Amino acid sequence: MTAYLNALGVICSLGDSREEVARRLFAGDSSGMVVESGWV
Repeated sequence: MTAYLNALGVICSLGDSREEVARRLFAGDSSGMVVESGWV
């Protein structure tokens, strides 16, 4: 038996849908991110 995972969900600082994340990613939107010191 073969199983497939199609259209997985996405939740991150760019949005909560594939369309919103793609739109913000390609637009260079970083409004949902916060700069923190101590990270590489």
